[in-house]
Amino acid sequence: MNYPFSGIIVRYLRRHGTSVKADEQKVKDQLHVNLWDIGEKSYVDIGMMISDPLTVREIWVDLPWRVDHSHVVDLGPGLDGDKILTAIFNEVATYEGVSGEHYAAVTLGSRPKQEEPFLLVRLDPRKLDCAYTAVDAQSGVTRLRIRWPVLNYSKNEHRQYRRYIRVRITHAPKDVFFSTFRPKDRNLLSSSAITRLLDFRVNVRRGVPDQVLLGEPTLEFPRLRKVHVFAIVPRETELPFHSEGYKGCRSLEDEEIWNSYINLPRRNHGHQGETVKDYLGYQWTASGDDGKPAKDLVALGRFVHVTSSRWTNARFVAVVMLLGTLGSAVWDVVKASFGADTSSPSWRQLFTWLLAPAGLLLLLLFVDRATAREWARLVKQGWLKLRDSVGAWWADL
Repeated sequence: MNYPFSGIIVRYLRRHGTSVKADEQKVKDQLHVNLWDIGEKSYVDIGMMISDPLTVREIWVDLPWRVDHSHVVDLGPGLDGDKILTAIFNEVATYEGVSGEHYAAVTLGSRPKQEEPFLLVRLDPRKLDCAYTAVDAQSGVTRLRIRWPVLNYSKNEHRQYRRYIRVRITHAPKDVFFSTFRPKDRNLLSSSAITRLLDFRVNVRRGVPDQVLLGEPTLEFPRLRKVHVFAIVPRETELPFHSEGYKGCRSLEDEEIWNSYINLPRRNHGHQGETVKDYLGYQWTASGDDGKPAKDLVALGRFVHVTSSRWTNARFVAVVMLLGTLGSAVWDVVKASFGADTSSPSWRQLFTWLLAPAGLLLLLLFVDRATAREWARLVKQGWLKLRDSVGAWWADL
């Protein structure tokens, strides 16, 4: 499938009359993105730290695939304790919940080096809107618009605090950010290296369609102090190449906490849900310097995974045996072709012994599980197209 761009675009829609000149704005905002490649599923978590929330009317997030409203999950209600917040921010966190309210007060760090507290906001599902716009006949963009819920402050100082929100986009197509390459001779080998190229771009305007970037006069890109991108992939995957901004690899030490996190809002794990066992997180970061914001971030990496199984080993042995049988049959045909009676049954049997292993060998060479799944997908796609055509024809009668 075609996608108009790779990554996400995040912007603020300011309130009228509250726009601030760029040189007067403090660079304090942060953007956190987690790409979860867990089993057969993939999620995208987006967290925003907004330092001047009273001037922001809406937060716009543009995603290069179709997203339904049911695919957007607010993670705020599940981030309700010190341990899970410490794991997410990788700093000691102090959680102070407010019963019955749409926020909780959180402080990062230990005394005397604590950061300014912020409000962890729980969003109102009625104030989350998804609108899909077609870019061309084969692709489009979903715009997620996030509005603030009504906050009844328990303390007056909470009104001036920074605000943090975190949402999850489920059912994210893996091929939006990962391009998979398999060696063409993999069916001849007992093991092969699968290469997956990660190309995830945050607020990179180059290559983004104009109809996505255009908007209201008060729409602007945030001035970000830091942009973090984490790609969580299987542990056996290696990263031989990465782009600028790569910071390192991190293990998900508190497995129980992360199991609870990735299964939010259900909080089930183990045999009932997804698990982070045998997964690692790779981090890319862009930081602002000397008061200048981090404009964008490109997380580019080539992940390599060597795959082997009992099926590929058995197929390799079968290929070797069939090659030996085929070579012997070819040699017998060559010998029999000199002075042999072509009308005798033995001559015809030679071609049978030649064609049978050759046909089976070709079947093993060209058919594997990935190819079979692709063929099944094409058959299903053709059937659905035929069904829709027949349905449209029947409706016109």
